[in-house]
Amino acid sequence: MRDAGHDSGTDAGDNEDSGQDNLDAGLDAAVPFVPRDVCSVDGWCWELPHPQGHEIRGLWARSISDVWAVGVNGLLLHNDGFGWTRAISPTTAPLNAVFGLNGDDVWAAGDGGVVLHFDGSAWNEVPTSPADAGPPPVLRTLRAIWGSASDDVWFAGDSGTLLHFDGTQFTAATSGTTQRLHGLWGSADDDVWAVGLNGTALHFDGSAWSTASTPGTIPLFSVHGTATDNVWAVGNRGALQWNGTAWSAASDGLDTAARAVIALAVAEDPTVDAGLVDAAIADAAIGDAARPSPTLAWAFGDGGKVWRYREGTWSPVASNLTKHFLAVAHLAEGDVLVGGEGGVLQRWVDGARQTLSSGTSAARLSTFVDGNNTLWIGGDELLTRRDTVWARETLPTQRALFGLWGTGNELWAVGTSGTVLQFDGSAWTDLAPVDAEGRWLRAIHGVGDTVWIVGDDGLALTRAAGAWTSVNTRRNVGLRDVWTLAEDDAWAVGDNATAIHWNGSAWELVDTTITSASLRALWASASDDVWAVGSLGSVIHWNGSVWSAEMMGGSYSLDDVVGREGELWTVGNGGTILHFDGSAWSAEQSGATHNLHSITLDQNQRLWAVGDQGTVLFKQL
Repeated sequence: MRDAGHDSGTDAGDNEDSGQDNLDAGLDAAVPFVPRDVCSVDGWCWELPHPQGHEIRGLWARSISDVWAVGVNGLLLHNDGFGWTRAISPTTAPLNAVFGLNGDDVWAAGDGGVVLHFDGSAWNEVPTSPADAGPPPVLRTLRAIWGSASDDVWFAGDSGTLLHFDGTQFTAATSGTTQRLHGLWGSADDDVWAVGLNGTALHFDGSAWSTASTPGTIPLFSVHGTATDNVWAVGNRGALQWNGTAWSAASDGLDTAARAVIALAVAEDPTVDAGLVDAAIADAAIGDAARPSPTLAWAFGDGGKVWRYREGTWSPVASNLTKHFLAVAHLAEGDVLVGGEGGVLQRWVDGARQTLSSGTSAARLSTFVDGNNTLWIGGDELLTRRDTVWARETLPTQRALFGLWGTGNELWAVGTSGTVLQFDGSAWTDLAPVDAEGRWLRAIHGVGDTVWIVGDDGLALTRAAGAWTSVNTRRNVGLRDVWTLAEDDAWAVGDNATAIHWNGSAWELVDTTITSASLRALWASASDDVWAVGSLGSVIHWNGSVWSAEMMGGSYSLDDVVGREGELWTVGNGGTILHFDGSAWSAEQSGATHNLHSITLDQNQRLWAVGDQGTVLFKQL
């Protein structure tokens, strides 16, 4: 119903796009990948951002119909030209790089030195040292992969780590540096470059690695080329170019960190007319003055920055995004795909962009399904889903919304600084009550004409004669949620394991049998079937007479709970989702690691779970 435990919700609305096409202002040209739901093994699927909302740290493509993306929580995504699907990952470690030699020979690597291999049917973890090698080496994070053949694959990472796979086993190479290595690229097995922090550039000539001199000490994050004499490296406010003999600075126009680079052959440049790549032919056809200078490279970086390099200068090109770009892949001639924070994906075809997923930093804190089966999601912004169509609502405030509830054509929203909004079916009105005194209001719920709002410092408000008035709860604790069963039967829960009951005339304290947890959400089917969840994995139940602890001691906090016909689902931090089947609790894989703050069930028996970084998940029951 809401995130009663989220204290960091911003008051200002987030203007970033959610990644759904009808919410994305960055759609321009290019043909997008076909949408397809990315789902966990337990059936939880990403709705927003789409196709998913985890950070993408590595991309590799053999063609437009064979693309791999990797990222946090062991993320392995594949696009076959018809949409993205999530592959079963043998690790939960963050994956930082992916590289393939063909469709059934793909490698991924990441934190803790984890290395995975795809054989065309499944991903498996691969040990990087022989079983009889004695104590394992320090497993340093790996950040880049490149190979020339199945028996010639390089991995680079922290502390100057360089590993080589010869088709049978891994060996460690002497790099001559302790700097962190971020990028790998080669034109052949005897021409491989590795770049990293402090301006580090290493070269492999087929026999050994050696250090190459570079101008300056800027951190280098990515390297790519088209030939032995056309190699680019980019980093923190800088870029270097290798001409076959030496590295030279080529940083003009780079005003922030560049995280990924693609070097282009002249024929790929969309500003050069097709077929007129030969200078003599071009001069004769259109004249030297009219012929555009070719683009030599593209770079992608922090804050959604995109640059094109030509005539000795990097020129900015608008991406209409603000998330950091972290990885790039070459799909086809003149066609690249970039990914990054929040699952952002953008495709550039012949210089025109197509935003596939723009990500968002907006926190989703509350949910409500009205009588028309419209899903409302509150938080840093207010979203609606009507008949599969998403829209943003225009509100008279930019305050974060912690609670939503309504009846008939009337909808209420409550939030920070005493925010109380009313929607009459056509417009929103700000009805902040004086008694709220700027305090954060956490939840709202009602039945019939009886409606309650609860919030900080034990505040409880009820609506009578068209106005909100405060009722003394005799508790000076933060109240996180409220559930109204009848005019004389309502519950509120909050910090210090507090549960109070409204008997029709006063709020009274009821012992919950627990002492330390913050109770954050309520759900009830009847006066003798009330559930509360909270921090420390707390789940307690009211049977009409007493509260009993059903679960305690978890490493996670639970922020909301919803049920139907003897079943319950509860959500919490780290993407936690637990299910109660009427007799026992079990964990479900959500496919997300962002904190989840609210869960609800719509009239089509579809569960919706929402949380940080714009996360919206669904599961069809």
